[in-house]
Amino acid sequence: MISKYTVSVAALVYCTFLLFYFTTSTQCATYSNPSITVWGSNMIGNLAYPILNAAKTPVELQHFGEMFSNNYTWNVAYGMSNVITTPTVITGGLTFTTVLLSFRNGTDNSLIGQTILMAGDNSNSYFAFAEVPYNIPNYVTLGYYRQDKIATNPLKDKEVHKIKCWFTCILATTDNQVYVHQLFGLGLAKYDVPTTFVDPDLQVSITANIAQVYVGGVFGEPTYLVLMDSGHIFSWGGWGDGLRGHTPENTGTDSTPTLLPKLRNVLSMSLYSYSAAVINSTYHVLVWGSNVDGALGIGNTGTSVFSEPQLLPLDYSTEKPIKITLGDRTGTILTESKHVYVFGANNEGQASSNPAFGGSPIYTPYNLTSVINSAATTRGLSGEILDIDRSSNAGFCLFGIMGAASLLSWGKDPDRGRTSPYDMYDIDIGGDTIPSEGFLTLNGYSLISGNSGKFYAFGDNYRGQMGYGDYKQVLPSPLTLNGYNPFANNVRNVLVRSTNGCSYININYEGGNSTLHNWGVCASGTSLNSNEIVSSTPPQQVNATQYNNSEIIDIRISATNGLILTSSGKVYGWGSGHAYQYGIDYISSFLFTPIDVFSETPNWTAKKIATGYNFLGIQLNNGSIVVRGAVGNFGAPNMPSIATSWTELDISNATSAIGETLQDFAICTNTFYILTKSGKVFAIGENSNYRIIYSATVTTVTNWTRLENGLIGSKKIIKIICGNLPAFLSDDGIAMYYYSGTSLVKLIPNSELVVDVSAGDDSSMATLYVTNRGNIYARGLNEYLQAAPTSTSLYNDEPVLALAKPNGKIPLTLDSGEAFNVIITVDEWQCFGKNATSVDVCSGNGFCIGIDSCRCFSKYSGSRCHIPLYYPPTPMEDYYINNLDKSPPSLRYKMSNRIAKYFK
Repeated sequence: MISKYTVSVAALVYCTFLLFYFTTSTQCATYSNPSITVWGSNMIGNLAYPILNAAKTPVELQHFGEMFSNNYTWNVAYGMSNVITTPTVITGGLTFTTVLLSFRNGTDNSLIGQTILMAGDNSNSYFAFAEVPYNIPNYVTLGYYRQDKIATNPLKDKEVHKIKCWFTCILATTDNQVYVHQLFGLGLAKYDVPTTFVDPDLQVSITANIAQVYVGGVFGEPTYLVLMDSGHIFSWGGWGDGLRGHTPENTGTDSTPTLLPKLRNVLSMSLYSYSAAVINSTYHVLVWGSNVDGALGIGNTGTSVFSEPQLLPLDYSTEKPIKITLGDRTGTILTESKHVYVFGANNEGQASSNPAFGGSPIYTPYNLTSVINSAATTRGLSGEILDIDRSSNAGFCLFGIMGAASLLSWGKDPDRGRTSPYDMYDIDIGGDTIPSEGFLTLNGYSLISGNSGKFYAFGDNYRGQMGYGDYKQVLPSPLTLNGYNPFANNVRNVLVRSTNGCSYININYEGGNSTLHNWGVCASGTSLNSNEIVSSTPPQQVNATQYNNSEIIDIRISATNGLILTSSGKVYGWGSGHAYQYGIDYISSFLFTPIDVFSETPNWTAKKIATGYNFLGIQLNNGSIVVRGAVGNFGAPNMPSIATSWTELDISNATSAIGETLQDFAICTNTFYILTKSGKVFAIGENSNYRIIYSATVTTVTNWTRLENGLIGSKKIIKIICGNLPAFLSDDGIAMYYYSGTSLVKLIPNSELVVDVSAGDDSSMATLYVTNRGNIYARGLNEYLQAAPTSTSLYNDEPVLALAKPNGKIPLTLDSGEAFNVIITVDEWQCFGKNATSVDVCSGNGFCIGIDSCRCFSKYSGSRCHIPLYYPPTPMEDYYINNLDKSPPSLRYKMSNRIAKYFK
């Protein structure tokens, strides 16, 4: 079984060599019935299943309309007749959607009950329950309204009529009670917002009701604001770059709702993230909060935060603002005279569309009316400007006739809802029209309710927040790779390489033939199929002419680069050249077609390859390691920060002992590992999580340092597995991590031993273990079921069974990307007549890692691991054994048990 980042050329072609009278015959074997199994996150097409991770044009939300029926058991009016279901509130959090449904008697309109439905991102218990997977693309009931919680829900006998969400949600009831949904399962917190208070101008006590609620600010310290029907605003929570609206001296967290002293007679309000705006009864616009990129529209003031309301500069003698809506550092204003003004960030036309104002921030309101009217005329639209709105990164104008309008958009893709290259265009909903209340923006995406009764959505569908109902965002159980079968016959070997959302499979057949296949979203031009490959692209075979139709024996992929090693020792590379990875000719460019990386040194051949973050490492056939690119990332000793040409890496400190040689090496992002013949591990480079030494002050280790604390110091390591947390595998089947300056071992249940390991990258923090019984265990983060599909736990600290040995098949190789896994299984092979997973295979003293190929524990030798050794050989003993004619007589008797294996 071949593991991530540890494959040697010798292991790539499995053959049995029979030594007899110094004559060698070779018998190659193949593995039968190979298949691909995947599970985990498919959020960006990681698993090659079709996925709607974003809708650049409107898609119909068939499930959205179904929730208004009376046919669901979660409906509190389920089974009742004469029931009217009304979506009282539809609002969006940063990455999820919230729908408040009210069920009323169809005769007297009395309230029967309510429920709140959620779709999208449930990390941090946004939905008031902690379950995996985090992304829920079908609407589910908010935890407080579930049957097991409704009895203790403080809202069960109240009528909620206002909800706003950001990282969390704030709710208001018709009796002026305010509740905040606390994250991490902490429940609903009640806040006493005064309904009777002293008017700051009249200095008399007044009574008011809650008109609307708002939330924004930073994660963990949200800022809450409540608008009263008297036109006053109360705020509390985090300061949020001045969003709380009080003087900057009080920048901490305030838990008491406090009246904003300088706001009066507010008619309407908009809030996004760290910025807020209101229109008062004199129809002036006041803004406060963050002014980054002109987010407040008050000019390029040089001040980024305003904690007190500022007057928006507009000609109020001629314009009467009636609506303002904010997005991500942008704003749009509609006036009574049907004029539209815009301001804020505009690097992709999100504020004004590029022709109107280039790509620079618009620091004060700019009149966009003529651009809108011109676009409407060009598109053959009749009518007038009816309404405006903003999502996070796009602007919208409802244009036409009241009750049957079209929607013009501008801004970033996919927020703008169209793929047309024009800077302002109408959104196509198949001839349907939009009623006056039929358009709603929900932060990351937008929702349309057409006159046909259909619902449409476009924009970002992160974690299923549209409620589109695409179950393939997560594969809850292992499945074959979307029906894709790249195998033409039995295989001699298979390699899997997955990094982030990008995957490659290389298949070796008899006769020296190989095929390479690619899918997923590959960063920095690391896809060999197309630099435009997207999540909806199915797996594709790579055109072999890109690497001169050579047989591939290894492939490595990092976030920035890819390398291919061929059977002739040639190396081809592609991806980013921004750090001179491919020499000065390719600086500041991406290579989408591989080039020969040894074109300047054509006599070189390689035996091992590795890729880091913007640098490359290759072991030549003479044993030396050469590196190129941003070698300063791993603190290469005696080298510049950028190696513009191939430069030999000095590893003498790691291989200085007699008989000690380089066995393997691995580059894990910015940490460089060396594995010696005796099984010792040395490292230089990034010291995150103290993965090399325990030191809070040393971020980069620049001298080769042995990893020896804990069990790793007494084990012979044979494999290094890169991932978010690199893992190490010993010859006797123990897998371990190394962090906080020492090794950590996680034993497998039922005394099973580990034959292969795969570690997820980026933030997935999941590790898979293939055992000598053909089972796969997993530990770590499980938010997308990437670790253990059958586990309901978010995190499994100890290994749990992820995939039991399939009937008659066992894993040949595997790899893990960002929260997903790709595994190749084949028919179970044998070693000398015994199944690979039998207890007594290889005499019970090793692992059957290939057909008739045993890998023995350190204290055993022989083709079947049947020859006991009295002690593990030292590097010096190995040196003399391999140079028998030079062995001194005093050592020959001592090593007789070792010498015997060479004449079996």
